[in-house]
Amino acid sequence: MQILLVVGSLQRRSANRALLELLASARDGATFVRALPLGDVPHYDSDLEDDPPEVVTKWRSQLRDADAVVFASPEYGHGVSGVLKNALDWIVRSGELGEKPVAATCAAQGKGRGLLGTAALVQTLRAIDARVVWSSNLEVPRDTIDERGRIDSAPVRAAAAELLETLIRATT
Repeated sequence: MQILLVVGSLQRRSANRALLELLASARDGATFVRALPLGDVPHYDSDLEDDPPEVVTKWRSQLRDADAVVFASPEYGHGVSGVLKNALDWIVRSGELGEKPVAATCAAQGKGRGLLGTAALVQTLRAIDARVVWSSNLEVPRDTIDERGRIDSAPVRAAAAELLETLIRATT
């Protein structure tokens, strides 16, 4: 099983990137692929739909090849990060997420944080026919992330394992 990990942040030391790295180390039996950096995806242009830039072709291929996808994104202005929304705009018509199981989450700094951004992400994913099987934020306080960008928290590890189990069950 191949699970694509998509981070909706450009920050090198983002909590969402750390969360995806934790997911990648948490389970045997699955292959984890890190999505290309979303900052490399050009602004969406519908005039290029039929002959997209090479990076868009690669993005679409990564999504198509995955059995499931995890999106971890911060909330910006009560919505989806711009880079993630732009990357999703490139697949509205091409359909790579059609009925594919996906998880949407946010490595939130505290309880109740990031909920509107995750809700907006779920709305977009459903609009492009993804099968959202998990949509819950994980509380990842900054002090649980070490200097190497790794999460050291038993509650976060347990929540991440639950996310993965739900996603894997949805693929079978």
